[in-house]
Amino acid sequence: MGYDDPARIAIENCIKRNILKDYLEEAGDEVMSFLTAEYDYDMDIKVNREEAFEAGVEQGIEQSTTTNIKNIMNSLGCDIDKAMDTLNIPVEKRARYKELIEAE
Repeated sequence: MGYDDPARIAIENCIKRNILKDYLEEAGDEVMSFLTAEYDYDMDIKVNREEAFEAGVEQGIEQSTTTNIKNIMNSLGCDIDKAMDTLNIPVEKRARYKELIEAE
């Protein structure tokens, strides 16, 4: 008996018992694919490490940028908007930096 046999039986039983029937009738093949996919531990670890690394880099960039904003504000005696202008911070990121600085 292969991996797909128990998964297919489970899906069919759920449909017969009205357990997620509509969803399984519509997306049963996708669920089947998910259930029978081989788990690759090494790939899972690699992906988790990459995601953690990217999150750490983003956090480091945010910390460095907020420090730079505060330093400019203190050195030039200007407001947060002028400091972000000086650093050429994109408009779409300014709310996040204001939030971080105000939270401190």
